[in-house]
Amino acid sequence: MIIGKVVPATIENLMKSEFTFYLTGSRFFGNVTEKSDWDFFVKDSPEVREFLESICFSYEYQGNSGYKDAFLTTVMYSRIPRGIHVQLINEVELKVKVQNYLKDFPWDSIPKENRDAIWDWARVNVVRG
Repeated sequence: MIIGKVVPATIENLMKSEFTFYLTGSRFFGNVTEKSDWDFFVKDSPEVREFLESICFSYEYQGNSGYKDAFLTTVMYSRIPRGIHVQLINEVELKVKVQNYLKDFPWDSIPKENRDAIWDWARVNVVRG
């Protein structure tokens, strides 16, 4: 539940579904601006893809087309309204751990094009324990 914020109906649909969607991006890491979109991730499955398609999500990225996130298989976005992205992930538990490991990282000090290296570094450190 998100309290004290206006939440698009599409996000309410995600929250009410049988799937567990995890907040990520600027809203998770605390550097949200008025231009911030909504970013989530979820365990990939045919059922979650079907659900997202049923609420007007389309494929933004599939497979190996240059997206630099080692966790994801696909990114889908909401056509109505715009500004909602869902990353479909195979290793959700690991992504949760890595994201929590990086929660207080000073993201604003790192150029966006270099942030994938930070995620890769954190993933290795979390796996090693």
